[in-house]
Amino acid sequence: MKFRALAVTFLAASLATAAEPVGAVRATRIQERVTIDGRLDEGVWSSTPVFSGFVESFPEAGKAADFNTEARVLYDDTFLYVSVKCDDPHPEFIIRNLGRRDSTPFADLVEVAIDSNADQRTAYVFAVNAAGVLRDLLIYADFNSTDTWDAVWNGASSVGPTGWSVEVAIPIRALRFSSVDKPWGLQIRRTVPRTHQVFDSKLIPRDANPNNP
Repeated sequence: MKFRALAVTFLAASLATAAEPVGAVRATRIQERVTIDGRLDEGVWSSTPVFSGFVESFPEAGKAADFNTEARVLYDDTFLYVSVKCDDPHPEFIIRNLGRRDSTPFADLVEVAIDSNADQRTAYVFAVNAAGVLRDLLIYADFNSTDTWDAVWNGASSVGPTGWSVEVAIPIRALRFSSVDKPWGLQIRRTVPRTHQVFDSKLIPRDANPNNP
């Protein structure tokens, strides 16, 4: 199931620094830097609004997610920070295969896609698997993608007794924001390969893209 095939309805949730639409994720401005180690043990994360409304998009589209997943978003003058907490009743089964950067080894995976201009046609995607392997790509013209786009960013994962978690720090200048003071698009996807399940922050129907068989 390719992420790029779902970009046609990309605006999954909006981030805003002021009044947000219903169901939005709120991006909280901070003064301190976040240490990117995947552990989510810094106080700024616990004091930040949580988005937990993930739904299953595969295999049972629209079903409530079996595994609790929580996302939080922070930003400062330089970076956008996103964390995703992935609860798992059997953390011993989390798949943590290694690979080169920009590879896609078979593993538990979190993908963060950002539509910084809220045009529903272009997105920057940042992926981290449970072993800490990083990948980025650019989605353009609704559903096309390229791995040749590369950004300098940081991401890490950590596996614990209740599941695993991800932190990413993305330079704001890499996202070409028209403004950080108005809503923009965010889509977060969690893949659990051992159960063949995919959870999304907003359901994107499989038939949303006419080029998706």
